[in-house]
Amino acid sequence: MHCWGLIRDIFQSQLGIMLPSYGEIDAKELQAVAEAVLVGSAARTTWSPVQPFPSAEQPYDVVVMRGWLPSGGRVQRGVVHTGIVTRPRHVMHTDMGYAVVEVSLSHPTVRGKLVGCYRHVDLLRG
Repeated sequence: MHCWGLIRDIFQSQLGIMLPSYGEIDAKELQAVAEAVLVGSAARTTWSPVQPFPSAEQPYDVVVMRGWLPSGGRVQRGVVHTGIVTRPRHVMHTDMGYAVVEVSLSHPTVRGKLVGCYRHVDLLRG
């Protein structure tokens, strides 16, 4: 399971919120998906930035992270990964695309990769 698939499954099964599917996403496409979901024009009405981050995050907020992305025979850093807040200062995400892990936001595997945190508008209304 990829990172966005994990978030979609949790939103649907636990919150009854359907998030868009982007099919089986490979690493080359993940940056575009992250930007479309959390930065694009449609996102402005679907996702709200959580500030300050980290500290104001709540369960089910989506954390956006940087990672390494193959591009034209080179590797570049970009926004390529997402996770979901499980409890204050903790995120669940896929590790290497096959294992689901929960770690603290201060854990070395995510600490330097954090870009931002977003809350779905349906959770703002609740």
